[in-house]
Amino acid sequence: MILSFKNKKRSIDYLIFGFSIFLLFCFVFEPYIKLPPLLAWIGRWHPLLLHFPIVLLLASIFLGLTGKRIPRPLLTLAVISALITAISGFFLGKETPIKGDILYWHQWLGVGVGLISAMGESTFSLRSGHELTEKS
Repeated sequence: MILSFKNKKRSIDYLIFGFSIFLLFCFVFEPYIKLPPLLAWIGRWHPLLLHFPIVLLLASIFLGLTGKRIPRPLLTLAVISALITAISGFFLGKETPIKGDILYWHQWLGVGVGLISAMGESTFSLRSGHELTEKS
């Protein structure tokens, strides 16, 4: 059975919602979380992952400001990659025993960018009203 566009979109929306809740959970309960070695290793990918969502989010913002249509796949990929990058940044930050002010603000700004981009994507998706379904 082939999924319709509506079902794929719903799955992606659930993925974005799940990543957002997980990110918020991680930062709220940060003092109580102890990471296993595999997750700590995933956190070391944060510097590599960091620049991809920045470019995608800036491209989406630029298209929106110039009045051009923002492709849904571009915005969706930007949001998912921003949330994954923020989560990997959390994992990397857990390896640091002493956090200074810079790391503290860097973490919360990363959470803010991830969550604001998720809210922006959901607003964009509601406003655009793309309810295409595949004809069988």
